[in-house]
Amino acid sequence: MVNTYVNKLMSGDASVLPDYVAYFSSKKEEILPAIDNIIDAANRYHLNVDDILKRFEVEILSVLEQKQSAGVYTERFISERFTHFTTELAIYYLRRGTFSDGFKFLLSCLEKSNPIHNRAYLIRKFFDPYSN
Repeated sequence: MVNTYVNKLMSGDASVLPDYVAYFSSKKEEILPAIDNIIDAANRYHLNVDDILKRFEVEILSVLEQKQSAGVYTERFISERFTHFTTELAIYYLRRGTFSDGFKFLLSCLEKSNPIHNRAYLIRKFFDPYSN
Protein backbone atom coordinates (compact mmCIF):
# COMPACT_ATOMS: atom_id res chain seq x y z
CA MET A 1 0.00 0.00 0.00
CA VAL A 2 2.81 2.43 0.84
CA ASN A 3 4.23 2.07 -2.67
CA THR A 4 0.88 3.15 -4.08
CA TYR A 5 0.96 6.29 -1.92
CA VAL A 6 4.50 7.12 -2.99
CA ASN A 7 3.81 6.48 -6.68
CA LYS A 8 0.70 8.66 -6.64
CA LEU A 9 2.46 11.38 -4.69
CA MET A 10 5.42 11.39 -7.07
CA SER A 11 2.92 11.74 -9.92
CA GLY A 12 1.52 14.88 -8.35
CA ASP A 13 -1.53 13.39 -6.61
CA ALA A 14 -1.55 15.23 -3.27
CA SER A 15 -4.83 13.61 -2.25
CA VAL A 16 -2.86 10.65 -0.87
CA LEU A 17 -1.02 12.80 1.68
CA PRO A 18 -3.44 12.27 4.60
CA ASP A 19 -3.39 8.48 4.16
CA TYR A 20 0.37 8.41 3.60
CA VAL A 21 0.99 10.50 6.73
CA ALA A 22 -1.35 8.28 8.75
CA TYR A 23 0.54 5.22 7.53
CA PHE A 24 4.07 6.33 8.39
CA SER A 25 3.42 8.49 11.46
CA SER A 26 3.32 5.47 13.76
CA LYS A 27 6.43 3.90 12.20
CA LYS A 28 9.43 5.83 13.54
CA GLU A 29 11.91 4.35 11.05
CA GLU A 30 9.69 5.39 8.12
CA ILE A 31 9.16 9.03 9.09
CA LEU A 32 12.28 10.61 7.58
CA PRO A 33 12.23 8.65 4.29
CA ALA A 34 8.54 9.53 3.94
CA ILE A 35 9.20 13.22 4.67
CA ASP A 36 11.95 13.07 2.04
CA ASN A 37 9.40 11.77 -0.50
CA ILE A 38 6.89 14.42 0.51
CA ILE A 39 9.39 17.27 0.20
CA ASP A 40 10.56 15.96 -3.16
CA ALA A 41 6.98 15.95 -4.45
CA ALA A 42 6.24 19.33 -2.85
CA ASN A 43 9.17 20.90 -4.68
CA ARG A 44 8.30 19.22 -7.95
CA TYR A 45 4.58 20.08 -7.90
CA HIS A 46 4.64 23.24 -5.74
CA LEU A 47 2.64 21.68 -2.91
CA ASN A 48 2.20 23.32 0.46
CA VAL A 49 3.25 20.78 3.08
CA ASP A 50 3.95 23.22 5.90
CA ASP A 51 1.52 21.45 8.23
CA ILE A 52 3.28 18.11 7.72
CA LEU A 53 6.70 19.65 8.30
CA LYS A 54 5.43 21.31 11.45
CA ARG A 55 3.96 18.03 12.69
CA PHE A 56 7.29 16.22 12.27
CA GLU A 57 9.54 19.15 13.14
CA VAL A 58 11.26 17.30 16.00
CA GLU A 59 12.17 14.36 13.77
CA ILE A 60 13.38 16.64 10.99
CA LEU A 61 15.55 18.72 13.29
CA SER A 62 16.99 15.58 14.86
CA VAL A 63 18.58 14.83 11.49
CA LEU A 64 20.72 17.95 11.81
CA GLU A 65 21.88 17.03 15.28
CA GLN A 66 22.57 13.34 15.13
CA LYS A 67 25.67 11.57 14.01
CA GLN A 68 24.26 8.36 12.62
CA SER A 69 26.21 5.15 12.68
CA ALA A 70 26.47 3.36 9.38
CA GLY A 71 24.84 0.14 10.58
CA VAL A 72 23.90 -1.92 7.55
CA TYR A 73 24.32 1.05 5.22
CA THR A 74 27.58 2.58 4.13
CA GLU A 75 28.50 5.96 5.50
CA ARG A 76 28.42 7.37 1.96
CA PHE A 77 24.84 6.20 1.42
CA ILE A 78 23.72 7.84 4.64
CA SER A 79 25.56 11.03 3.68
CA GLU A 80 23.98 11.05 0.23
CA ARG A 81 20.50 10.58 1.70
CA PHE A 82 21.20 13.37 4.17
CA THR A 83 22.39 15.60 1.34
CA HIS A 84 19.24 14.92 -0.69
CA PHE A 85 16.96 15.43 2.31
CA THR A 86 18.51 18.72 3.42
CA THR A 87 18.77 20.03 -0.15
CA GLU A 88 15.08 19.39 -0.75
CA LEU A 89 14.17 21.05 2.55
CA ALA A 90 16.36 24.05 1.74
CA ILE A 91 14.74 24.44 -1.68
CA TYR A 92 11.26 24.12 -0.20
CA TYR A 93 11.79 26.70 2.53
CA LEU A 94 13.64 29.17 0.32
CA ARG A 95 10.89 29.05 -2.32
CA ARG A 96 8.31 29.72 0.37
CA GLY A 97 10.26 32.68 1.71
CA THR A 98 11.14 31.01 5.01
CA PHE A 99 14.74 32.07 4.69
CA SER A 100 16.00 31.23 8.18
CA ASP A 101 14.95 27.59 7.78
CA GLY A 102 16.05 27.48 4.16
CA PHE A 103 19.55 28.71 4.93
CA LYS A 104 19.80 26.46 7.99
CA PHE A 105 19.20 23.38 5.83
CA LEU A 106 21.33 24.73 2.99
CA LEU A 107 24.32 25.23 5.28
CA SER A 108 23.83 21.80 6.80
CA CYS A 109 23.72 20.28 3.34
CA LEU A 110 26.87 22.09 2.25
CA GLU A 111 28.66 20.92 5.37
CA LYS A 112 27.71 17.28 4.83
CA SER A 113 28.20 17.26 1.05
CA ASN A 114 31.76 18.57 1.18
CA PRO A 115 33.42 15.48 2.77
CA ILE A 116 31.72 13.10 0.34
CA HIS A 117 32.57 15.29 -2.65
CA ASN A 118 28.94 15.68 -3.57
CA ARG A 119 28.91 19.43 -4.17
CA ALA A 120 28.03 18.88 -7.83
CA TYR A 121 24.71 17.32 -6.78
CA LEU A 122 23.86 20.33 -4.67
CA ILE A 123 24.74 22.81 -7.42
CA ARG A 124 22.70 20.86 -10.01
CA LYS A 125 19.74 20.72 -7.64
CA PHE A 126 19.67 24.47 -7.08
CA PHE A 127 20.06 25.36 -10.75
CA ASP A 128 17.85 22.55 -12.07
CA PRO A 129 15.71 21.32 -9.15
CA TYR A 130 14.08 18.56 -11.19
CA SER A 131 17.31 16.87 -12.21
CA ASN A 132 18.30 13.65 -10.47
